[in-house]
Amino acid sequence: MAASTFPLPAPRGLLAAAILVAVTSLAACGDGPRDDERNGHETGAATTTEDAEILARIDGEPITRADVFTYSGLDDAPGMAGDDGVLDELISLRLLRQEAERRGLHEEEETRRILEMVRTNFLASEMMERMTAELELTEDDLRAEYERQVEQMAAEEYRARHILVESEETARDLLAELEDGVSFAELAEAHSTDPGSAQRGGDLGWFEAGRMVPAFSDAVQRLEPGETTTDPVESRFGWHLIRLEETRPVDPPPMEDVRAELIEILESRAIQEEIERLREAARIEIPERPAN
Repeated sequence: MAASTFPLPAPRGLLAAAILVAVTSLAACGDGPRDDERNGHETGAATTTEDAEILARIDGEPITRADVFTYSGLDDAPGMAGDDGVLDELISLRLLRQEAERRGLHEEEETRRILEMVRTNFLASEMMERMTAELELTEDDLRAEYERQVEQMAAEEYRARHILVESEETARDLLAELEDGVSFAELAEAHSTDPGSAQRGGDLGWFEAGRMVPAFSDAVQRLEPGETTTDPVESRFGWHLIRLEETRPVDPPPMEDVRAELIEILESRAIQEEIERLREAARIEIPERPAN
């Protein structure tokens, strides 16, 4: 029996570089050191908790352990904050950012648009993370989604061969050769224009009917194992001769095997529903533009 997993919604993601710029910019915020703190540190006097967290200063601007953790993508990593390579890299980035600001790059129109897009992406991503963290999924929710997905699964899989050619005339000539007893696999290997299956004698392996284009799918489902289409089948790829080799039922995977996928499906659906709610509540105007 064949096992199958559930299809997942399109993944949601952000540009890694954009996030890096965002977190680096956010981590750059901080006040300059006070004279008493600086003096206390230099003379060996007891430092405050805040001072203990500061790993470096650049012209008075501090870099803290939290900054390094954020830059490294870590929530907590003792030892990483003292890694000279990571700290040195962050110092270099801060110096470049400061120089860019001195030159006014952050005030340029294109740069401001990019920074605003980075900010939007970062906050949208954080919002989705918060929403999924706040989502309380019960066992009943997972069971209901599992049953919904099982209902949508195909009950049967097919294993078939095909010969794909460019014209109906060629397809009918090959059909005549099949009727004369020539091997389907031999004709597929010699004449099919589908390189993926031709070298296997036209064998397409196991598939659900819904994965194929409608004309092909309909033809396969009308055949009995061992039968070949009596007429060529036209699709957007060309003309097909199809032979159904065998069928088998599809058993759904156990719920425990797809639990993570079920959670992701429900989380994605909840996010999409919230986006739809926000759309309905917002005033969205898209001006009409003349066609080019």
